[in-house]
Amino acid sequence: MNYHRRTPWYRLLVYGALLALPVGGVVIATSEENAAGGVAAIVVALAFLVYHVVGEATVRIDARLSRLLGNRDLRKLTAFAKSFPGYRYVDVFRAAERFAASGGGRAVVVESHHDEDLNAIVNSQFYADANARLKPPRMAPRDVAYHEEHFFPSDRFWALPGRTDGIAILRVRTNDYSGEVILEMAAESAEAAERATEAIVEDSIAHSIYKNQLLEIAFEPGVNDYGEVESNGPIRLGFKKPVTVTAEDIILEDEIKETLDRNVFRFHESRELLARHGVPLKKGLLFYGPPGTGKTFTCQYIYANSAEVTTIVATGHTMQQIKPICAIARMLKPSLVVLEDVDLVFAAREINLYSSALGDLMDEMDGFQSDDPITFLLTTNALDRVEAAIKDRPGRINQVIYFGPPNADLRKQYVERYLRPYDGSGLDLDAIVRMTKGASQAFIKELIFRAVQVRLERSGAVAANANGTPPKLEDDDFETAIAELTRFGEDATSSIMGFNPGASD
Repeated sequence: MNYHRRTPWYRLLVYGALLALPVGGVVIATSEENAAGGVAAIVVALAFLVYHVVGEATVRIDARLSRLLGNRDLRKLTAFAKSFPGYRYVDVFRAAERFAASGGGRAVVVESHHDEDLNAIVNSQFYADANARLKPPRMAPRDVAYHEEHFFPSDRFWALPGRTDGIAILRVRTNDYSGEVILEMAAESAEAAERATEAIVEDSIAHSIYKNQLLEIAFEPGVNDYGEVESNGPIRLGFKKPVTVTAEDIILEDEIKETLDRNVFRFHESRELLARHGVPLKKGLLFYGPPGTGKTFTCQYIYANSAEVTTIVATGHTMQQIKPICAIARMLKPSLVVLEDVDLVFAAREINLYSSALGDLMDEMDGFQSDDPITFLLTTNALDRVEAAIKDRPGRINQVIYFGPPNADLRKQYVERYLRPYDGSGLDLDAIVRMTKGASQAFIKELIFRAVQVRLERSGAVAANANGTPPKLEDDDFETAIAELTRFGEDATSSIMGFNPGASD
């Protein structure tokens, strides 16, 4: 055994025990008077050597792995490693687990945390003797679904005796400094390691916990000594709360519904047929219009009803890191990439503070292959601010949809939907529709909430409704509510609240 990192004093004891065996034998053979001492020396030396051999195999990671592999000389193996972003830990760990359980032979799990890489371990090259000792890994919670987490070890080895593919040891660990997950293996050849690595990576993607889920992107900020954010740190991929928006919930003009149906839902369902006929599967849609007109809600409707599609939602400064976002979309395709309020980051070049991010977006949208099933869904309240190279190029944006204030028919549908939890049996709905001319969807919703508040105050039931029945709304509740909402200036109300009474139906 080549545990040459042992301390000099300990190695001296080992050499002394080995020397004591022949010396004790000589003493027994030549001197009856000292025979008892010779026997004692041999017994002590043997006991120490048994402790050394058995103890080393029990408490040292390199010895344990060697013993599990039939006392194999680990130095004859070659170690290989591949790093992944930290959010890939669960996928890589589970794929490695499945690989270890396949391929014949048996897999023996050893959970022990070590700072050294596998190459150092198989060559018994530890920073300190204590580092070689088996010690329990940290167990940390990791999300595996929305509001569901499991505990995983920071370091796990699989000893793989009897395999025919040349892989002897498999390991998955985390890097405490970078947060990366590292897949390592000790193999008989580079070819064997390459095949095993490729198999594990493909399996980790095919069975990814993120596939067909609703995801959000975040970046841990890099902060300097003064508490200032200098750069974006490691990416964090999380699960968003699933949304439920049915066809009954969504109220849109017939033309918009038909456009969405063809360009999103039917397009996705028929993508294999379309690809066979040369139709590109990469698509870009841009929603624009005043605030509160239903752009975000329509996005939710789309990804709530897109089966077997991975949806990635990015907002605010997160959109600056478009390259890793698109890398995830490419890995988990078919994918839907939702970029909300794109004018905040991807504004026209003359006024853009994030020109590098703008260039990255254009490169990424151009970089996907035509047969990549990736749909970009962009929203903006200010179309004139969006860079022309994004919105005016068909290869990047294939469909633009305007969301304006709803007409009278749609406003009536909005009023009826938002009134469902309340008693509106005595209301003049046509009067409410007339008073909301030029109002956005968001304004109508707020108007009804305000009318409910007014009614509760008038009936003396602000704190609680004693009998549990919904309040019965009256027409004057709405008159009071709309007067209050529009009280402080028509211009401000139009821009902030989404109400422009001068608009045409």
